[in-house]
Amino acid sequence: MAALTTALAPRLAPAADPPRAHAVRSVAWWRIVVLLVAAVYFLAPLWAALRFAIKTDAGGSSAAVFGSIPHQEGFSAAFTLSLRLAVVTTVLTLLLMVPTAVYVHLRLPRLRRAMEGITVLPI
Repeated sequence: MAALTTALAPRLAPAADPPRAHAVRSVAWWRIVVLLVAAVYFLAPLWAALRFAIKTDAGGSSAAVFGSIPHQEGFSAAFTLSLRLAVVTTVLTLLLMVPTAVYVHLRLPRLRRAMEGITVLPI
């Protein structure tokens, strides 16, 4: 019996995984490109707004301009409205999407991928 197991051992041994360094390197470059595009997309408007705010500051420092924003007329009303809209939108999204997602998950498994995409859209 020992002779059979030693003779079959090389054939029964699992094949070694091929080296994955090349596969990892070939995938990594497009991830970096996507990350850079997303960074430019989100950070460029912030940089432009700060640059505009600093240039339009006539006399004092730009920090003073940003510090005076909460004291402007109508700020509290606009801020309260924004908070209320955010809360109402979040509650409506949860009330509509959670039961729908559960129903699709339990009854319509083929639509799961599409439902996941639709669920993420409002966020």
